[in-house]
Amino acid sequence: MYAKINDIQLYYQIYGQGEPLLMMHGNGQDHQDLERMISYFAKSYQVIVPDTRAHGRSEVGNVPLDYELLADDMLALLDFLAISSYHVVGYSDGGIIALIMGIKQPDRQLNGAVIGANYNIEQIRSFSNLICQMGYYLCRVLAGVSSFFKKYRERLRLMAFYPRIKRLDLAKIKAPFLTIIGERDLFISIEETRKMTTALTKGTMKVVKGGTHFLPMQNPQILNRLIDQFLNRKGVQACSR
Repeated sequence: MYAKINDIQLYYQIYGQGEPLLMMHGNGQDHQDLERMISYFAKSYQVIVPDTRAHGRSEVGNVPLDYELLADDMLALLDFLAISSYHVVGYSDGGIIALIMGIKQPDRQLNGAVIGANYNIEQIRSFSNLICQMGYYLCRVLAGVSSFFKKYRERLRLMAFYPRIKRLDLAKIKAPFLTIIGERDLFISIEETRKMTTALTKGTMKVVKGGTHFLPMQNPQILNRLIDQFLNRKGVQACSR
């Protein structure tokens, strides 16, 4: 399904019935990469899964990509669907978008979970950030050759230079949030995730033993269980900082 959101056609799907649960994928992915999480939560929720701008079947648009824009897209999608309040689950870039949505409109979020997310570019490990910047500058050169490189340029812009959320702004998020990080995440450290968690008004952190940055694909069963318990206010004490 498509919705005219801001300046683009945004692709999304809806699965299941119940309270709305917005689920967002990571950079370079589309909603299908979360299929094993979607099928689990669609048993209890109305799961809304978009392809974010410049990903999947959604259009790129004509303005530079940033997380504020992506958050505005998602809030506009909820308006389009007449959803006043929602749960949210975001993986990597999707988690960043979820945080910004909570800062912009804190009263709409019921609770949420972010997986492998950061709030500021300075939290990304130096080597990983260097690789992203190199990819961005290469795609910027090649963007005039093909729209393929234009799309990747915009995606890599996000990873190389954003987000730039201020730590104090995280306290504006009213909803309880579970932050999940893999023990072996090569992009974001446990310590940086802890900083983000403690900055949230109602933050709880869980480290997945042996987990990498790619937890939704690596071990969705663990994520599904942790997030389900948290969204239902069960087992929260088991998820410690």
